Amino acid sequence: MISGNISVRFRHPTRNLDFFSSLLGISCFRSWIAGSPRQTPIGEPLSGTYKESFWTSAMDFACEEGFTKHLMGAIDRLLAEEETLHAFRLSGGKIEIYLQLPGSVNNGDTIDSILLKTMGELGIDLLIEVFPGMK
Repeated sequence: MISGNISVRFRHPTRNLDFFSSLLGISCFRSWIAGSPRQTPIGEPLSGTYKESFWTSAMDFACEEGFTKHLMGAIDRLLAEEETLHAFRLSGGKIEIYLQLPGSVNNGDTIDSILLKTMGELGIDLLIEVFPGMK
């Protein structure tokens, strides 16, 4: 089975973003706090410190199912916390949905205008990346 990935991602100039795990009921895949020492995903040290705080989830899906229903599930979780997210954005935060698709198979889906409008109203940026070797 070939899979893709949808991540909900948050960025902020200074705040600790770990509260998003409990707020949204989604496990954190990776996070850091602005000013902390940089490191690789396996914990090896890198030079410098992080310029901003970051929190991301990682939710795999089967490409045969399409990605829109998984995208809608992520948006529904965010929509339930609309007021908190609005305040987060006003404080300098940024919200992203990152869609990773395998380039080794033909896959596609429709993101309808209602979902796009909802994402826009929530201030969510959509990032899409295709990985030729992803399985």
